[in-house]
Amino acid sequence: MRNFTPIVTTRSEVKKGDLHIFQFRPGVWSSPMCASHDGNDDDCAPAVILDRTPPWPTAPIIRILSGTVDNRPIEPGTLAIRGSVGYFCMSSSHEDDMYLTKSCEFDWIDDWESIPAISATQLATLLANLNGTSVDLRLSEAAQRAHAALGEVMGE
Repeated sequence: MRNFTPIVTTRSEVKKGDLHIFQFRPGVWSSPMCASHDGNDDDCAPAVILDRTPPWPTAPIIRILSGTVDNRPIEPGTLAIRGSVGYFCMSSSHEDDMYLTKSCEFDWIDDWESIPAISATQLATLLANLNGTSVDLRLSEAAQRAHAALGEVMGE
């Protein structure tokens, strides 16, 4: 289960997918339920949101910083590629590659960052532009590492 702090609020603040309870009348609360739609603005019944589904990423390539698949933690930094119904995660061992789907209650992507796709042409242009440029001496070691990494990606 994800680490979530319950939110005491009203039903108007309940969003689709929120696991919540609400008060029918003083002292009588509902059983936990998953909201099938966003709350109505005029519904002021007390509610407690017990769990909230984080927004699902939409980027084509992401690095997962925190999440679970089949209720098992995903190693932070795992790369994932968006597919038609979820994300294919590439583990460092490649023996535990996995697929996350938004519809699976045990699959979560809590924190992630988008990875921009860069074409080989763009990398080659960047590498060519780095060659022969003067670099601040304080940055030269970092620039040399970046240049070497780009060259490795480009096979140079």
